[in-house]
Amino acid sequence: MLNLLKEIVIYDTEYTTWEGAQKRNWSGPGEYREVVNIGAIKIETENFRVLDSLDLFIKPFKNPILSKYFISLTSITQEEVDTKGISLKVAMGEFVKWCGRLQLYSYGPDHERLIENCALIDIPFLLKKKTVTMCVIFFECTAFPPKIICRALL
Repeated sequence: MLNLLKEIVIYDTEYTTWEGAQKRNWSGPGEYREVVNIGAIKIETENFRVLDSLDLFIKPFKNPILSKYFISLTSITQEEVDTKGISLKVAMGEFVKWCGRLQLYSYGPDHERLIENCALIDIPFLLKKKTVTMCVIFFECTAFPPKIICRALL
């Protein structure tokens, strides 16, 4: 029914935010949606068994100090980012290598956030495959219009 490949990657990103930033579409002074975390799992799709996982912390370039709002929302601490964090360039290299040639899926506009972040610090975007947004899969399995499903997932 879902027509998925044997193995896939599902990933999610967390990026900097402040109280009210989403309503402002991150248009306030100094508000950049800098990726702070990429979490991913490789799964086999017959039984949806997790084969491997990846959890990368990334040090934000423009806003290195996380907002209290972000910390409260994500439970990612400043200490985690300071001690485990790597550059976005290194993180993207590790993520691309870890994903290999598998199809990528995300819950929201994570692919766009990664493109946006690479452009923000002027590094090449290395992901060759376009990410499929999970709402597409849910749409194929339900009678709900895509806009309703995507809003619920975001």
